[in-house]
Amino acid sequence: MKIKDSYEPISAKKNQLRKKIKIEIAEFIKNQELYEKLSIQAQKHFLNTQAFLQSQNLFAFISLKTEISTSLILHKALKLGKKVAVPKVISETQMEFFWLKNEMPLDMQLSSGSFGILEPVDFLEKVCEDSFLCSSNSMENSACRPLMLLPALAFSPDGFRLGKGKGYYDRYISAHERLCFELYGFCFSFQLLPEIPHDSFDRKVRHLITENGLIF
Repeated sequence: MKIKDSYEPISAKKNQLRKKIKIEIAEFIKNQELYEKLSIQAQKHFLNTQAFLQSQNLFAFISLKTEISTSLILHKALKLGKKVAVPKVISETQMEFFWLKNEMPLDMQLSSGSFGILEPVDFLEKVCEDSFLCSSNSMENSACRPLMLLPALAFSPDGFRLGKGKGYYDRYISAHERLCFELYGFCFSFQLLPEIPHDSFDRKVRHLITENGLIF
């Protein structure tokens, strides 16, 4: 049995782990009071990091009901005048980010899109890599490096993430290496697992935030 397990495809191991963590998440979110409390704690930890306070640009996900909330982060970043970009699925394999408008209410800039996820409306400007390149100087300046907040079903201490299997974030980050993202994983503490099976194309996060603070 051990020999069979050692040769089990990475994709199969990931799918088994997805099923397990989805059950745990479904059970956890039944307690909405605890969900909201821990979501706020985690968001405050992120908002208090030096990286966020010094940053000028934030790429963040719009949370589903089964994901840790990012609502406070989005509203705070826009209020502080930071440039905030959120994702939109445009094909079965591709995702793009669009800039939100600081002067417009957030709910007027979002509509239900793919998979019932709130996405940026059509009139918002798509992030253009050529107009947003990191120079060698800006790479040394953390304030110039855009932060990206990534969702996942789970993360591991070495920075690997277990997504939902579509690969949108891995492909986007790989296709936009020149943007020099500082990657932050964002989840509840029970979603931090000792190990996550991974492939060579899986992108690691450099930092992880939970309700317990900055984990790494």
